Amino acid sequence: RFLQVVRVSAVPRCLKMPRSNTSAALYIHRVLKQVHPDLTISKFAMQVVEDYLRDIFERLMREVNLLLESNGKSTATSREVQTAVRLVFPSDLAKYAVSEGTMAVTRYLTSAGTRGSKSRRAGLQFPVGRYHRIMKAKLRRSVGITAAVYLAATLEYQTAEVLELSGNATMDLRQRRMTPRSVLLGIRGEQELNRIAGRAYIRGGGVIPNIHWALIVKRPTAAKKGRAVKARGGRIAYGGESRAGQGRGRGGGRER
Repeated sequence: RFLQVVRVSAVPRCLKMPRSNTSAALYIHRVLKQVHPDLTISKFAMQVVEDYLRDIFERLMREVNLLLESNGKSTATSREVQTAVRLVFPSDLAKYAVSEGTMAVTRYLTSAGTRGSKSRRAGLQFPVGRYHRIMKAKLRRSVGITAAVYLAATLEYQTAEVLELSGNATMDLRQRRMTPRSVLLGIRGEQELNRIAGRAYIRGGGVIPNIHWALIVKRPTAAKKGRAVKARGGRIAYGGESRAGQGRGRGGGRER
């Protein structure tokens, strides 16, 4: 007859649903405020950037696993992550990603003994501890903390690169909210990012604005205009001969 009201705090921990800590939306938003403080990002654009980072993470982990197996090592360090970055990224992106990762590892090692989180010690916005746990679960091997620092720095650099180009495309469109369309224009407009993305489909991004050269009508020059005027009795025709006198158009073929 009576219903017993149970508070959420009174429910045993084993019955609670575990929280999902795989989303990087919070850290992507922090990087966005560093790159473009005046812009915001939509929910769908955030999903596009998260999927892009997830794809890069999977590629890097695949290369790291192959390197560990080929070298017969059981522990992943920053050296394996650096080699994977050079294998996955094109030339310039690989150079800057290696630079960011090396600086992050150096800051982390020189700040030994100081208080604060691993990300703060490395000077990063992305969570180092979370990527350390994800790497151990993904590789099923022991992972050094410098490998997680290097990986977090690489992903944060890629996020900043994509958001900067997408923000520039957003401002070119005279908007203040980043959409999948602006993300598409930002990625496809950069040659090396386009190589990384490959033929990936961005939902809601549309297509690249392009007009085939065969469809572009070339306007005649001044000399050609003069010859056209003389040849057609004072009438200028663009892209074809004049149809006057064939009964088409306004008053065509009618003599008054």
